[in-house]
Formats: sequence, C-alpha cells, structure tokens
Amino acid sequence: GLLSGYYEDWVVAEQHRLEHLYRQGLECLISRYWETDQPASALPHLLRLLHLDPTHEAAHYRLISYYLKIGDQNAALRQYDHCFANQDQHSQHQSTCDY
Repeated sequence: GLLSGYYEDWVVAEQHRLEHLYRQGLECLISRYWETDQPASALPHLLRLLHLDPTHEAAHYRLISYYLKIGDQNAALRQYDHCFANQDQHSQHQSTCDY
C-alpha cells in the first residue's frame, strides 16, 4: 500500500483517508457504468473493489447481477457462494447476501 512500513500517526491516517477516497472513486465508476447500462465496463472495478473489501455486499450483488445479465448462471451462483464464504470468514459483518 501507499507508504507501507510507515506507522507514524499521520501516515496511518493518510493511508486510511486515501483508501477511502479510492473506494469511493471505484464505487462512483461502478455506479456510472451501471446507470448507463455498461455493466461489462464496471466489471474490472467491481473485481478491484471486492479485492480491497471482500465483504462489500453491494459489489457482490452487482457482480451477481452482471453474471445473470450476461446469462452466466453458474458464475452468478459461484459469486453468491463466494459472498457467503467471505461473510463467514469475516463474522464481524452481518451477512445479507440474500439475493
């Protein structure tokens, strides 16, 4: 990550701030592509967001929707299962992957 290995308070705070901005940017891109009916363009951003935050349920939902939209029901089911697996691994988050 940015400035990894530095643990001064200001560095850690800046890392968190920049990570938050990055996630917001990804979410904005995903929403724009989704709203303009370009889900394939949203796909790399969805995957990047899920890599950063495997418990991001809205991203799981959109990825499942994308797979269903292109007719890949097997991929949608795999993503649904993956969502539950991630929720189990991160039990501090309440799972609502009931799509």
